[in-house]
Amino acid sequence: MKKIKNIFALLLVLSMLVALCACGGSSTTTTTAGTDSASSDSSGSTASTDDVYKLSFTIHDPSTSAKTQLYQEKADAVYEATDGHLEITIYSSGTLVASTDVAEAIIAGTADMGWLFVPFFTNQFPLTEVVNMPLQFGDVYATSMTIRDLYQEYAELQEEWSNYKVLNIYSMPGNYLFTNFPVYTADDLVGKNIRTSSNVGTTMIGDWGAAVMTYGPGDIYEAMQKNSIDGFTFEYSGVKSFSLQEVVSYCTEMTVMTGPFVTAMNLDSWNSLPTEYQEVLEEYFGWNISEEMARVYEADLAAGKAACEEAGVEFIKPTDEQRATFQVAADEFIDNWCETYSTDGFDARAFYEHALELYDSYLPDSGLTDY
Repeated sequence: MKKIKNIFALLLVLSMLVALCACGGSSTTTTTAGTDSASSDSSGSTASTDDVYKLSFTIHDPSTSAKTQLYQEKADAVYEATDGHLEITIYSSGTLVASTDVAEAIIAGTADMGWLFVPFFTNQFPLTEVVNMPLQFGDVYATSMTIRDLYQEYAELQEEWSNYKVLNIYSMPGNYLFTNFPVYTADDLVGKNIRTSSNVGTTMIGDWGAAVMTYGPGDIYEAMQKNSIDGFTFEYSGVKSFSLQEVVSYCTEMTVMTGPFVTAMNLDSWNSLPTEYQEVLEEYFGWNISEEMARVYEADLAAGKAACEEAGVEFIKPTDEQRATFQVAADEFIDNWCETYSTDGFDARAFYEHALELYDSYLPDSGLTDY
């Protein structure tokens, strides 16, 4: 009987060894970047042929937007370049994170990557907003190249983004006034309700006598339909993306403001990626996008204005005299900004003037003539 028990025990041990050997082959690990399942600091490591890294990317533009489509193309290219080991899922229309929550959501890891519209986050990234000064910038290519160069040149600007991995930075085109009434001078805005999207826009619209309204891009259409607002600031490509040409009658072609975009990434998510995947991500989502996205905007602008023309929108170009009625408040805003952000070691006025010099230097290379 004792021998039988020993035989059974031996068979049990042998069966366990066989099972372990059967499970000891290759395995595939699916890793959500930035979570505890991945190393929080594996930067510099070599990618395993079995690991799959999944990243979420939030953008508030709809899936039909040219900007969203470009990012989807980049995500597809990353997937192919890594043989499916780095997968980026694009969440459009703010379905993952609301547009005004992106900055905090990236830090929290709610989204691994995000399309962050800087002016939505008042006073959080003030030096980045230098190209958002009222009535100054506007050409999308020149503005994008300007903010890209400034970021790479100034440590003070980089410090604003120390909690993120910045992949690229560029600007949207100049935002015009789209209204259901004609606007030639600042006095025409008195008593009206105008939606805008930034501290600059809020200050300017208020100084020009209108009541400032805050709506997300996806809510403007209904607000105009219901006459909750009389107009809004936006750029042509955004108007087309949200079909807003259907609910406006006039466009005053004067750049109220621009607005930089940053494609940023959660630091833990970035550090969790092996070096070769970081390099692939920078190849497709890195600094080259600054110019590429500016060129996408240029094409999209033309399509956006054409959509407005087809819808019967009337275009207004203020004369120099009419424009001067807006300029007084704009100059005061710029003076206050330079004073506020100057320190003993940083001259914000010189920084701003350098931005203007860069902008002027890039204008000759722009493909735009009418915006």
